[in-house]
Amino acid sequence: MTSSLNLKGILGTNVNRQIFNRTIASTNGGLGIPELYSLQNSVSAIPYPNEYASKIGINGIYASASLGYKNYLFLDGTIRRDHSSTLPVSNAVYYYPSVSGSVIFSELLKQQWLSFGKFV
Repeated sequence: MTSSLNLKGILGTNVNRQIFNRTIASTNGGLGIPELYSLQNSVSAIPYPNEYASKIGINGIYASASLGYKNYLFLDGTIRRDHSSTLPVSNAVYYYPSVSGSVIFSELLKQQWLSFGKFV
């Protein structure tokens, strides 16, 4: 690179794991005594509870780069790739890309009354 160009970069990762355990139960036929909220206050015998357990995982990687020219012209790009355990294998990977540019026009104008100006 020359002294007119600068390059900055970031790499990262994210590992997200969630474990869910839940039990769902209800009364049968409503409440025997109004406003006494208890499964044992069921009008009829209560049904067996439903129990659920699940594990969810997302593995992500991230990269960002910024290329600058003479401290006034910038090009930035990012990419994130996630792999999810909850999606079908054929569609379990997805991407989030972005690209942007900016111009620090105060570096070009060099006016005393303007301390900083930027177009994105």
